[in-house]
Amino acid sequence: MKVSDYIIEFFKHKKIKHITLNNGGAISFLADEISRSKKFKILSPIHEQSSAFINDSISRISKIPSVSLVTSGPGATNLITGITTSWLDSVPSIFITGQVNSFEMKKKNEKVRQVGFQETNIIDICKTITKSAFHISKPEDILTLLPKAYDECFLARYGPVIIDIPLNFQRAEIKTYKSSIFNKPRKSDIKKKIYKTSNNKLSKLNNLILKSKRPVLLIGHGVRLSQSVKLAKKLSKSLKFPVLTTWGGKDCFNNYDKNYFGSVGVYGNRFSNLILHNCDLLICLGTRLDTRVTGGNYLDFSKKGKIISVDIDNHELRKIRRPKSYLNFNIDIKLFINSFLKILKNKNKFLKWKKFCNQIRNLLQENDQKSKLVRPEIFFQQLNLFNKKINYYFADTGAHLCWAAQNLKISDKQRFISSFGHSTMGYALPAAIGANFYNPSSCSVSINGDCSFQHNIQELALSQKMNANIKFIIINNNGYGIIRQFQDNYLNSRYFGTCEYIGEINLKKICEGFSVDYHSIKKDNEIDKTLTKIFSSKKTSVTEVFINQNHKIFPKIEYGNSLDNMSPCLDQKSSQIIKYFISTLSKF
Repeated sequence: MKVSDYIIEFFKHKKIKHITLNNGGAISFLADEISRSKKFKILSPIHEQSSAFINDSISRISKIPSVSLVTSGPGATNLITGITTSWLDSVPSIFITGQVNSFEMKKKNEKVRQVGFQETNIIDICKTITKSAFHISKPEDILTLLPKAYDECFLARYGPVIIDIPLNFQRAEIKTYKSSIFNKPRKSDIKKKIYKTSNNKLSKLNNLILKSKRPVLLIGHGVRLSQSVKLAKKLSKSLKFPVLTTWGGKDCFNNYDKNYFGSVGVYGNRFSNLILHNCDLLICLGTRLDTRVTGGNYLDFSKKGKIISVDIDNHELRKIRRPKSYLNFNIDIKLFINSFLKILKNKNKFLKWKKFCNQIRNLLQENDQKSKLVRPEIFFQQLNLFNKKINYYFADTGAHLCWAAQNLKISDKQRFISSFGHSTMGYALPAAIGANFYNPSSCSVSINGDCSFQHNIQELALSQKMNANIKFIIINNNGYGIIRQFQDNYLNSRYFGTCEYIGEINLKKICEGFSVDYHSIKKDNEIDKTLTKIFSSKKTSVTEVFINQNHKIFPKIEYGNSLDNMSPCLDQKSSQIIKYFISTLSKF
């Protein structure tokens, strides 16, 4: 059996079907064998970064990871941003890079920078952004390192892996027996860590709930990773708490549920942040409580409430820069919920507390900025009306992501996906293509800025060729709006590198070159008509939404402020009403 045949058989055994391929000399033998096997669905984007994002997207929406195959040198290094995206968001994806022939590689102690053409030490480069990074030093290594890498993807906290295979090894013969490898349990030298929690800690938590007057359940992306979305909903029904989410957890709980009160953080909803700030018990499921959630002054986060953290990664629970927890559970969320539901006793429906939450939400539905162009808040609120036609939302990074997270409502059957940890520009376009590659009958909305869209704009050709039902939304504020707002706040409005030229492209002509339908929206009263038109078709389309260049992301926490102090300040009347409502909390 050749090394390439073993890889094919292993992928088939693991039911891996989706592969992105950017061909080149150093991966050519493996690529040829895989393409001739007829067992895989293969997609070839123009850029390797797009391959990594497509891989990441499929691995997020499927229980089975996707695989990227690229050549050596620049092909491999072009993956790095995508691999980091998967690493920081705990996505179990697989990357295989070709390498120059083993006899052309520089020796271990050799001081030269390169021997073989396009030789790059991608393994050492990627060691800090993968769970495992393996180089195949001899053909037989594939028998142990490929299964080991696959296992690493799913052990404890998920993440990506990379395997580097020299060209001459890809067609080398190895001795193996298919029945002994694929049909019997393989003895792995990786021991799966067993996470346990004591009944005493669970009982202590139950007592805290019984004594609580203003509890909140905060759901993060870890709930999705542990495949506990349905369990979290079951837990919520038993707890009867108000539910808040991080951006990564936004699609882990039905946003139309009566107990859902928005997403929190620096660019969260003002009412959501006020609810969290005034709770007396905060149960955090699968959120690492980073500074985008807590605000820069993390010591003020939930000062009135006892924080309970559930996380599979003990390093996150023990890191220095995070709010102090009253109780930590280092355990898989699925195990935690199943264990806790067995002992949970809760008769309180927290009606007064939820009444307060509803009053605050109704009072603080903000949309005060005036504009002759489209108001992005209104656009995303009207986009909600077309939810039944949409399976996936993919948001890039920038002001448009903030407006989308604040205003979109995600139902049980939808996903809201972004490069949350790495905040990668250029992610949403290829990621949406990945969803269609995995599920061709799906409809995706890719939300982009006028700048971020250009990072991988070349893949419009791929979307058109696939006849993908993807609606690309471009929020055009003529440059880097989120950075301009930072320059307004801290740099005396010196707009260096955020306005001149950056967003100036004729997107209509570009779409004509790609044979992609183009639409534009310039006023609020055009939104519904245009959205109706684009969703009546299943073709790829681009819709450019023109907004005021100076439209601000509000509300927002300025650096150093706590969750209850968002900008802009409330008017005097609203502020007095909020203070009155908060004063009533002591009477619960």
